[in-house]
Amino acid sequence: MVKAKKLFQWALILIAVIVGLLVIRPFIAALAFAAVLAYLLYPAHDWLQKKIKKWPSATLLTIFVVVIILSFIAWGINFLLTEFSQAYIQISKANFEQIFPQEMFGETVSDVVKLVFSKFITYLSDSISKIPRILLSFFVFVLAFFYFLKDGKKLWKWFAKHMPLQAPEKKSVINELERYAHAFVYVWLLIAVLQGIVAAVGFYLFGLQYWAIAGLAAAVLSVIPVLGPYLIYLPTGIVMIASGQIPQGIGLITYGLVIGSILDYVVRPYYTSKWAAIHPLIIFIGIFGGMLLLGPAGIIIGPLLLLMAAAILRGTGPYFVKNK
Repeated sequence: MVKAKKLFQWALILIAVIVGLLVIRPFIAALAFAAVLAYLLYPAHDWLQKKIKKWPSATLLTIFVVVIILSFIAWGINFLLTEFSQAYIQISKANFEQIFPQEMFGETVSDVVKLVFSKFITYLSDSISKIPRILLSFFVFVLAFFYFLKDGKKLWKWFAKHMPLQAPEKKSVINELERYAHAFVYVWLLIAVLQGIVAAVGFYLFGLQYWAIAGLAAAVLSVIPVLGPYLIYLPTGIVMIASGQIPQGIGLITYGLVIGSILDYVVRPYYTSKWAAIHPLIIFIGIFGGMLLLGPAGIIIGPLLLLMAAAILRGTGPYFVKNK
């Protein structure tokens, strides 16, 4: 009877989770990043609300974040359009048959580069058509960020209180989630710093003057899963190739993709698992499985879901979660 009741309880939980994910799926990335950013800035909110109270503090920090994001988006769009327009002009004038010794190879390179630009223009057109959805997601992000700041502690206490688990299981889940959240944020900041240093060094080594700006941009962009600092390397590398600096352009793109991927998909999961005392398998499967299931937000949510399942199973043996 007890087992049947528990199975029924878990079935209801599973149904509720699935239905909830389906409802919020269009905005799951916005909600996930709002939660992470609110967690990151909560110490500032905690200090500021003692001076000017909760509502004004959350409002000021929300305005600050919105201004930073919009400024960075405006700079990024200007950078991409400028770089790609210059690259397109260079490619239009370039004679690939003279650049490359073999005629067929030169024509192939020309066709490939022009195909890349046509795909980029198509992607840009598609993005423009999705502006209403993007604006709605941004509105959800701003609203969620504000309320995560203002009522974050209340939401967490409510979640901990109403989690339909026995006391030992509930305590295990809460402890594991808190430990993972701390580790995730600290490693996130560490990877951002490393990505910035790697980008600055790479741009300097390949003879580019704005290496300091590139490093700062890469550090900020590193918080965006999948895209990240590659938004800096790819356009710049393509411009260099189109300008005739073929070895440098290919070298910069290869440098950024290889080292950036190692930092994002090897170093980040490894140190997150190490600092949170969680088996690396949970983090790796959670990240890649979460990305396939939920897109970029899966990098955050995937490991959390697996971690909750592993924490619940602690009562039957810590097969996946290390003992501290």
